[in-house]
Amino acid sequence: MKLNKPHIIGGGYTGHIGLIGPTIIPFQGACWNCFERKYKNDLKDHHFDILLNTRKSSGAVVFLSSIIANIQAWDGVRVITGIGSPLMLNRKGFLDLDTLKIDWEIVSKDPNCEVCQTNSYDKNN
Repeated sequence: MKLNKPHIIGGGYTGHIGLIGPTIIPFQGACWNCFERKYKNDLKDHHFDILLNTRKSSGAVVFLSSIIANIQAWDGVRVITGIGSPLMLNRKGFLDLDTLKIDWEIVSKDPNCEVCQTNSYDKNN
């Protein structure tokens, strides 16, 4: 965000589940802070402990990571060339390798987000 550069997040994790997206384009869609805030708000009404910045020791299935990487690469090509709108802007998907089902989550820009609701990024962040 500080450099106003698009970035794409994704990967294979927790065994058979892979994360597709989101693609973050600064100040055009939801930022990572918006995704994190939605995650925390979704869990607020549940009786779960929120664990941030923790890693599980289970590895990823390598070909799952390859599938995710190909989808992410296609979104990167779309962002770089402008041949189409990014498919993962404001959304992320969870690919279940057991069923090949993708569960999509849509995230809108948070109107109270201090990161993306301005046209510039505070250099102190």
